[in-house]
Amino acid sequence: MRLGLLTAIVSLLLAGPSPAKPAHLKALSDYIGPSIPKAVNDCKTCHLPDTPDEDGKPHNAFGKRVAEWRKERRKAGLPNDIPAALDALADEDADKDGVPNLVEILAGHLPGDARDVPTLAERAEATKKLAALRAARADYAWEPFRPVKRPRVPAVQNANWVRNPIDAFVSEQHEKYGLKPRPEANKATLLRRVYLDLIGLPPTPDELHAFLSDPDPRAYEKVVDRLLESPRYGEAQARHWMDVWRYSDWAGYGAEVRDSQPHIWRWRDWIVESLNADKGYDQMVREMLAADELDPEDADKLRATGFLVRNWYKFSREVVLDRTVEHTGKAFLGVTLNCAKCHDHMYDPFPQTDFYAFRAIFQSQDIRTDRLPREPDIKKDGLVRVYDAHADTPTYLFVRGNDKDPDKSKPIPPGVPAALGGAKFEVRPVSLPPVAVSPDNRPFVLEEAKRANEAAIGPVRNAEAKARARLGTVLLGSNPWSVVGRLPAMSARDDQQAQDESAARIAELKRDVFLALLAVEAIDQKAKPDDWKSAATKAGGL
Repeated sequence: MRLGLLTAIVSLLLAGPSPAKPAHLKALSDYIGPSIPKAVNDCKTCHLPDTPDEDGKPHNAFGKRVAEWRKERRKAGLPNDIPAALDALADEDADKDGVPNLVEILAGHLPGDARDVPTLAERAEATKKLAALRAARADYAWEPFRPVKRPRVPAVQNANWVRNPIDAFVSEQHEKYGLKPRPEANKATLLRRVYLDLIGLPPTPDELHAFLSDPDPRAYEKVVDRLLESPRYGEAQARHWMDVWRYSDWAGYGAEVRDSQPHIWRWRDWIVESLNADKGYDQMVREMLAADELDPEDADKLRATGFLVRNWYKFSREVVLDRTVEHTGKAFLGVTLNCAKCHDHMYDPFPQTDFYAFRAIFQSQDIRTDRLPREPDIKKDGLVRVYDAHADTPTYLFVRGNDKDPDKSKPIPPGVPAALGGAKFEVRPVSLPPVAVSPDNRPFVLEEAKRANEAAIGPVRNAEAKARARLGTVLLGSNPWSVVGRLPAMSARDDQQAQDESAARIAELKRDVFLALLAVEAIDQKAKPDDWKSAATKAGGL
């Protein structure tokens, strides 16, 4: 099992308390202005430049003050995100250059470097920005990860234009900025839009004329239903989701696979088929993250684990796990959990330990390619999927994100960020059927192996019979002196016959050994001592 992945992480990804406000950088930018996120991503805002004799990046005066403040807040159980820090430290002067921290940031200068001082003109402009920023923040509440409250639907002047609550909010903005809505689209434009939205292709001239001439009041609804039932719908929508989930065929150098895996196209087909089958998003997520535990014998669903296979990288397992954490967080949580690999997250409430706890969920996984019916060569075709190969491998926090410097004093247990809420993370074992653990024991693989062994015996037995027949023809000839002249050839044929007999016997032994091993494995599962004795006696005679 991948540390209870099927019941733990999937439920937390899908069943949080309620929809929450976004925590991404765009939302932060909307809240506190574009200059602040730029400063957040600039190491020089909080750190001194690198020097050869220093370990990591030491804090400058502003960075020390922020770290000290966040430590105090975290200890008190209070919010310690970037907006809260800027509110608390805005009017302080960390580098003692006479300019408040936030004014200096808005002026495009460093609040931790006393030599980097804004001009009087820059200070004046930044002071204006600060006043505007504080006024604007009253209209945009920064509440990441807090449950969304249903807003009041605004009353608008153009009430006749409103057909649903969303229209009311749009109309409110029209009125705010003095805009007027566009006129209703004509039928031809409406048809083109719905075609492009649902299947990514425009209507043909025949389809357009049929729609324009259809007097049925439900003509538009009929078009929508037909497009939703079209296989083109799944193909078009899959293009979007494959971008979100990072679908990619394998890449490498020549025939050497370095990224992703061969046969991962089966995951692509699963995405298209799932969308066309109207499979729920929640079920798709479950299968992508845990089909090997939820449906370990269902080859169609196992294709979904291509989402995890996609992170494979030949040269580093650390890269594989880092990619898994990063892209699982981005795809299903909408957060950059990877930013907490080296230190606490800069603007989300994720301490560094959250990254490694999340990584511990996937620590045991690896990939393999299973055989498919009628194709024994997995290089030609196969089912690439994830499975648990390293169940007992511990997870350690890497000091400053350096995988060469793990902190082995305390293994990190699997978990998810507490800021996400939801149920308490719990690891539960999963019992897998024997064929999921040993895929070469699946019935079709064993049956094909039996047939291959039997088929290998026939040709060598035929060759042996032909050799015997040729030798018999020579010995029964009427002229004894001609036999003497053929002795060298007869000797060669005799040697060939012996080789054919040995090859036939070897083929039969391979078949018998294979069958004996199957019997032993079957008995092993049933654990009957008498059957063990009988099978061992038979195997000993081979």
